[in-house]
Amino acid sequence: MKTNDNIERPFLALVFAAMAAIRHRFIRRIRGQRLGEVAQPNWRQSGQQATSPGNDDPAVSSITRGHSKKSNQSQSFLRGKLEDFIARESASAVDDKIVYRERRAGWEDMIERDLVRRLWVYFQPYRWQIGLLFVHILIAVAVGVLNPWLAKVILDAGVLPGDTTVVFLCVGGLLISSLFASLNMRAYSRRTYAVSHRVIHDFRRDCNDAIERLHPLQFMEIEAQQVATLTQENVASVLQLLSNNVLRTVVGVAVSFVFLIVLLLIDWRIAALGIAALPINMVLQIRYRWRFRRAWHRVNDYYYHIKDLVTERVEHHEVFRAFGVHKAAADRTDAFIYENRNTSVARDWISADWHFFVELTGHLCNVGIFALTGWLAARGEISPGMFMMLVFIAAQLYRPILDAYGVLMNIQGALSRVSDTLEFVGREKETVHTPLVSERHPKILKGQIELVDVNFSYVLGRMVLANVDMCIHPGDHIGLIGRTGSGKTTLARLISREYEPDDGTIQFDGYDYQDLDIDWFRTTQLAVVLQDAHIINSRIGHVIRMGKPQASIDEVIAAAKLADAHDFINKLPDGYNTLVGPHGMKLSGGERQRLAIARAALRNPRILILDEATSNLDNITETRIQRALERLMADRTTLAISHRWTTLRQCSRIYCVLDNGQVAPVGAYDDLVAQAQAQGEQLYDHLSQVYTKASVNQ
Repeated sequence: MKTNDNIERPFLALVFAAMAAIRHRFIRRIRGQRLGEVAQPNWRQSGQQATSPGNDDPAVSSITRGHSKKSNQSQSFLRGKLEDFIARESASAVDDKIVYRERRAGWEDMIERDLVRRLWVYFQPYRWQIGLLFVHILIAVAVGVLNPWLAKVILDAGVLPGDTTVVFLCVGGLLISSLFASLNMRAYSRRTYAVSHRVIHDFRRDCNDAIERLHPLQFMEIEAQQVATLTQENVASVLQLLSNNVLRTVVGVAVSFVFLIVLLLIDWRIAALGIAALPINMVLQIRYRWRFRRAWHRVNDYYYHIKDLVTERVEHHEVFRAFGVHKAAADRTDAFIYENRNTSVARDWISADWHFFVELTGHLCNVGIFALTGWLAARGEISPGMFMMLVFIAAQLYRPILDAYGVLMNIQGALSRVSDTLEFVGREKETVHTPLVSERHPKILKGQIELVDVNFSYVLGRMVLANVDMCIHPGDHIGLIGRTGSGKTTLARLISREYEPDDGTIQFDGYDYQDLDIDWFRTTQLAVVLQDAHIINSRIGHVIRMGKPQASIDEVIAAAKLADAHDFINKLPDGYNTLVGPHGMKLSGGERQRLAIARAALRNPRILILDEATSNLDNITETRIQRALERLMADRTTLAISHRWTTLRQCSRIYCVLDNGQVAPVGAYDDLVAQAQAQGEQLYDHLSQVYTKASVNQ
C-alpha cells in the first residue's frame, strides 16, 4: 500500500502541474492582455503583415492600411474616433489598481446594494405575489426531502417475498409527490411570468417617461441605438431574475441545507464533511464575483459599440462608399468584434475557473461522505436504509450548488445590463416650471415676444448669448443672420423653450415664460420648420397630423394644399396612406420639406420659427417652397434663420447675431437693398460690411 502511495502521489502531482502549466499558457494566449486593454486583432486578410511593436496600435493602423490614396479627411475622422475609444479603454486599464482598492474598501458592495434597492422599487408593488413564490419554493423543498426518506423506508421495512405493501405504498407516495411537485412548478411558473412581465411593463414605462424628460442637450450625449437597447433589450433581463431556473436553484440550495441539517442530526462527522466545502466556495464566490461583474460590463460596452458602428454603416453607407472608406469602416467594426470575442472568452474563463474549484471541492466532500457512511454501515452503526439515504444525499448535496453557480452568473449579467438602464432612468430631469398663472392663459397668444437681458451658455463661463434685448410685435417677421455657430439657432431654441436662459427673462404677450404651461405653449402656440425635416417612418397623413393629432382628413388636405404638397401626394400610389420610409427616404428633399411645412400649417400657430427651411434645394423647388412659406407666415409672428435672401425678403426687420453673443439690429430688407444700390454694391457684400460694422460698434 505504501509502495502504491509512493508511486501515485508524485505521479498525480506531476499530472496536475502539467495541466496547470498548459492551462496557464492557454489563458495567456486567449486573453492576450488585461480586460481593459485593446489586444492586437488578427486581420485574417491575405497579404497583410503583423505590425511590429514600434508601429502604431494595430486597431488604429487597420483603418489606414491599404487606404493611403483615399481621402485623408475621412481617414482622420475614423482614426480619431477609434483613437478616442482606445484612449478611454487604456485609461480604464490604468485605473485597475484604483478600482481594486475601491473594491477592497467595499465600494462595489455598496454599489450592488444600491442597485438591488433601486430595482426592488419595481418589485415592491408585487411583494405579496413574490411571497407566494417563496411558498411554492418551500413546497418544492419539502417534496425534494421526501424522496430519499421514502427510499430509506423501503429498505428498512424489508421486502419479503409476496409482500409488496410497503413497496406499493412508497411508490404511490413517490407518484403523488411527483404530481404535486409538477403542479407546484406550473403554478410557480405562471405566477413568475405574471410578476416578471408586469415589472417589465412598469420598467419600460419609466424608460419611456425618461426619454420624454430628457433635456434637449442630453439628446446630444446619447446614441439612438443605445437608448433602444437600454429601454428594450436590457429591460427584458429582468425576466432572468425570476425564471424557472432561479426556482430550481433556490429549491436545490434549500434542499442541500436541509440535507446538511439531516446529516448533523445523524452524525456530526458526516455533517462536518458536508460543510467543509462551503467556506471554500464562499471565499471563491467573493473572489470571482467582482471579476465576473467587471467582465460583463466590458462585454456590454463592446456590444454597444458594435451595434452603433453597424447602425452607422447602414444609415450612412452612401457617404462611406463615396469617400472610399467603407472597407476601413468594416475593419473598424471587425476590431471591436475581435475585442468583444476576447472579453467574452475572458469572462467565460472566469466562469470556468470558479466552476472547476467548486466542483472539485464538492466531489472530494462527496467521496469523503461515501467513505465514512460505508465504514459506519460495515460496522453496523447505521442500517442499510440509512446508508442508502446518506448515499443519495451525498450525491445530491453539491449538484444544486454547482447549478446555482450558472444561475448566479446569469443574474450578475442581468444586473449588469439592468444597472445601465436604471442609470438612464435616473438621469436628471428637464426643468419644467409649474404654471403659476395658468388660469389667466389666453386661449390664443397674439404673438408678442420680448427678451430682456437674456444670457445663455452651454458651458459655464463661455457665453453663447449675452445681454440680448429684443421686442418682437405680433405679426412681425424677424430675420436672423450671422456667422455659423454665432448662436442663431440657440436664440430660436430659447424662444421655443427648448432651452432656458441662465439670466434674464422671456415674455410672451406680457407673461413670463416660467408662468406659461410648457405643454400648452408647445402644442397650441408654436410650430417649427427646420433644415432637416425630421420625417418619421409612417404614412403621409400621419406625418402631417403630428402638427395636430386630432385633425380630420379635410384639415390635413387643406394644410397640404397650403404647403403645395397636395399634388405630389395624390400622384403617389396610396396617396395620403403612402409609407415614406425611415427618415422619409422614399421622398425627395423638396417633398420632405413641404411635408414639414404642411405639418406646421396644420398646427395653425401664433409663433413660427424657420431654421434654414429652404437650404439645400434647387431653384425651382426653392421657389415653390418660398411661396408655401409666404402663405404660412401670413399674420403670424415669424422668426426666420437663413443665409438666403429669398427668405429674408419677407422679413420686416433683420437682426445680426454677433460672435460675442450680442444681437444687433441691422435694418429692414428693403432698406438694406436701397443702401446697397446707392453704394453700388452687391447685397451680400453690403451685408458683410454691415455685419462687420455692427461687430465693431458692439
